[in-house]
Amino acid sequence: MTKKPNLILAAFLFFLGLVGFLPNPVVGNSGFLKTDTFHNFLHILLGLLLLTGVLWKSKSAGLFGKLGGAFLVFLSVAGFLFAKNEKLFGLLTANVLVNWLHLILGIAFFAASSEKEKISPPAPTV
Repeated sequence: MTKKPNLILAAFLFFLGLVGFLPNPVVGNSGFLKTDTFHNFLHILLGLLLLTGVLWKSKSAGLFGKLGGAFLVFLSVAGFLFAKNEKLFGLLTANVLVNWLHLILGIAFFAASSEKEKISPPAPTV
């Protein structure tokens, strides 16, 4: 089922955005995953949108996961190709590690959303 993996991934993305506002060595302006305020807000917003999509209806979990995954893969590829001085589109602070994280999360969202739901055969009636 696509709901549980997407729920975990969306919550992780939301949590990552929140942690970016706290002083820490992992995420933020001084972390090895470089993010700025706008980038942190984007993680929170995308996490909330994906959480809403997953919790809204089971059928929409796959669609929201695929869209979120495609967006993250796009950001990753754009970051690898077009980022200048750790700025993507002049808006987001993102270093190479963040680009890799976006790629991994995007693929994970897409893979979790592409999983087929197993349908068990009906139980025999006696």
